[in-house]
Amino acid sequence: MSRSAAAAPLRFVFIAFFALLLSFAAVARDAAGPALWKIEGPEGTVYLFGSFHLLKGGEPWYGGQVQAAFEDATSLTLELGPDQQAPAVIGPLVHRYGLYGPTDALKNHISEASYRELIAVAADSGVPEQVIANMRPWLATLTVSLQFALAQGFDPEQGVEATLLRHAGLRELPVSGLETAEEQIRFLAENPPETEQAFVDDTLRQLDELPRLFDELSAAWLGGDEAALNRLMVASMAGVPEVYETLLVERNRRWVPRIEALLATPGVHFVAVGAGHLVGPDSVIKMLAARGIAAER
Repeated sequence: MSRSAAAAPLRFVFIAFFALLLSFAAVARDAAGPALWKIEGPEGTVYLFGSFHLLKGGEPWYGGQVQAAFEDATSLTLELGPDQQAPAVIGPLVHRYGLYGPTDALKNHISEASYRELIAVAADSGVPEQVIANMRPWLATLTVSLQFALAQGFDPEQGVEATLLRHAGLRELPVSGLETAEEQIRFLAENPPETEQAFVDDTLRQLDELPRLFDELSAAWLGGDEAALNRLMVASMAGVPEVYETLLVERNRRWVPRIEALLATPGVHFVAVGAGHLVGPDSVIKMLAARGIAAER
């Protein structure tokens, strides 16, 4: 895969995997509101909501129909359940899939120029070279990018999942997940060397563009603009079918039967997944429709 071909999915990678980079500036509460879908099943009702993991400032999205739906819910389903988000689970997986052994290092797997620039950017963000020197490219770039976002005030504790989990805890709602932490991490970790190199280079190139991208995504998400979200988050992957299939289609396909199971389970089930999974031609919404299950917006 060429560098230009690999560049296309990087924006989606940032969004899809833990959305470590994706965050939104504070906006007024009178926005139209994020898109929310409702599905009535034979036994249960499912609300589908597109999420982002890091946000800046307050909870401008939590209100109106989203809050009403969540307060009616009897269960919460996320991409990862609380047990899969625990450090005791994530830590060993990051060590296994994100670090080289004692005889190898990051500098042996990316170009010298990319390594020097990544180290410089990391240092500017307060991350010393020794912290990332043993990391694989995907983990090194996400570490630097996350630190970049944190330095600008973006906070995982303000993200959709963290907010929903706090509200769920207050109500003692049961919380489950659609996949495991290992499944998510392997999507990032199991890429060919040329894709890893492109991931590093395009991360470095795009860092200065992220504030503008965040603004565009913020407006689209808070306004419930499906077309804009599709353009910004999904359509960029069209030129790399193998990545599109792995990151988006395959995961959506696995989630659909689990959502169908919720529809057969008595209660009201609030399901929050990355916003990119609910828009576009291969979205969860479209896959459910193909099985005769209509989601009402």
